[in-house]
Amino acid sequence: SGAPVMRPVWYEFPKDELTYLISDEYMVGGDVLVAPIVKQGTLSREVYLPAGADWVNWWTGEKFEGGKAQKVDAPIDRLPIFVRVGAVIPTQAVLQNTTEMAASPVTLNVVAGIAAGNPETSVLFEDAGDGYGYRGSDWKEVMIQHSRGSLKISRTGKFAGQQIRFLEIVGLDARPKAVTAAGKDLAFTFDAAARRVKVELSGTETEISLVR
Repeated sequence: SGAPVMRPVWYEFPKDELTYLISDEYMVGGDVLVAPIVKQGTLSREVYLPAGADWVNWWTGEKFEGGKAQKVDAPIDRLPIFVRVGAVIPTQAVLQNTTEMAASPVTLNVVAGIAAGNPETSVLFEDAGDGYGYRGSDWKEVMIQHSRGSLKISRTGKFAGQQIRFLEIVGLDARPKAVTAAGKDLAFTFDAAARRVKVELSGTETEISLVR
């Protein structure tokens, strides 16, 4: 689309006039809001969360209503980051160069709290990150549909690298009863302090369900 990865908050939330003059927060894509510390020695700050979405603190899993300002802790080792409820955000480990791209597994970070009957779709495009294979068939497009309690994953293309090997669900207030795929229970861990579930995947799952 030509849209920049880093964007002013108003770019994503033009209907919220309170975002127009924000100069110390920014968006990474449409789902991640970053509120950097701009003064030395600051250990907390006020963050405005735009209306039109609800938000989850990336580190603590706390959920907040949009359209309000929140005072949040900002220790020196933790940048204030908020993620939009319903979003699916792919991440992977830090890479030193593009030759490591194909072997690096992907984690899908799902932000809990999506409303029933209001599914969202995310698309992840993958290739080797080097060379011209993407011009042929050496690429893969992963479509992820997130609805309440369910994640459906479909894949198109022949690129074999960057398997989806981990799932993290952010913003859960209680341990789920089960996480399943193809009718089988998946092993998972639950961090109550971070309100986060972590699941290891095989990389071939097409539908994952969360049972609360």
